[in-house]
Amino acid sequence: MIKKNILFLIPARKGSKGLKNKNIRILGNKPLILYSLDFAKSVCTNDDIICVSTNDKEVTNLCEINKINVPFSRPESISSDHSTSYDVIKHAINFYYKNKIHFNFIMLLQPTSPFRLTDDFFEIVKKINQNDFDMIVSVKKSKDSPYFNQFIEDDKNNLMPIIEKNNKYNRRQDLPNVFSYNGAFYLIRVKSFISNRDLNFKKISKLEMPIWRSIDIDDIDDLDLAKMYLNKFNENIKNNS
Repeated sequence: MIKKNILFLIPARKGSKGLKNKNIRILGNKPLILYSLDFAKSVCTNDDIICVSTNDKEVTNLCEINKINVPFSRPESISSDHSTSYDVIKHAINFYYKNKIHFNFIMLLQPTSPFRLTDDFFEIVKKINQNDFDMIVSVKKSKDSPYFNQFIEDDKNNLMPIIEKNNKYNRRQDLPNVFSYNGAFYLIRVKSFISNRDLNFKKISKLEMPIWRSIDIDDIDDLDLAKMYLNKFNENIKNNS
C-alpha cells in the first residue's frame, strides 16, 4: 500500500446546460479549468496526487498538454446532471484504492471557482491538521438571510418566511451571520468520507473568502463578472507571491 496525503480532485464533466463547455471557456488568457489545475500544481507536493475526473475529451487533451495525467475516463453513469460530488469522490477514491494508493485527505477543487490564493489553501490545511474536523469548506458571507428576507412559496402562491419571524431579531443589524458554500475549496478527511457515506458531516469548519473571490461560474453573467474581477485577482496573486 502506498500512503499519500492529499488527492486534489478536479471534477470536470461534459454537458453543462447553464454555460456550454464552461470548463474550457476562456477567462483572461486561458481556459477556466487551468486556473484550478495551475493552483493545484502550485501547492501539490510529492506526497499528493492531482486527479481530473472527466468524460470530456477536450478537457483530457488540455490536461495532457499541460502535463496533468488523467488516470481514467469518468463513467457516464456519474456524469449526468443528477450525479453528485459524493459519486465523483467515491469513484476516484475507489480507483486509487484498487491501485493500492490511500489518502489522508481529498481536496475538491471545482473548475468553476478560479479565484483561489495559496494562503487560502495553507490556512485550510493548518486548520484541519490541528483539529478533528471532517471537512473544511470555503464560504462567503450571505447578503440575504433566512431570518429576514428569504421566503418559500406555498401551494397557494403565498410567500412564507423560511424561518418564522419572532421577537428575537427585529433589526437587520441583530441578525446572526449566514454563510453559503462558494465552491472554491472542500478539504475532506478520507476516514470521515468513508464512514459517513455522504457529505453531510457533523464537524465542518469554514474558510471565509471575500464576495468578489467567491464567484462560482455557472452562466454567462457569472463569467462576465469574473472577467471584471480578473485584474484585481491577478494583483492579489502578485502581492501574495
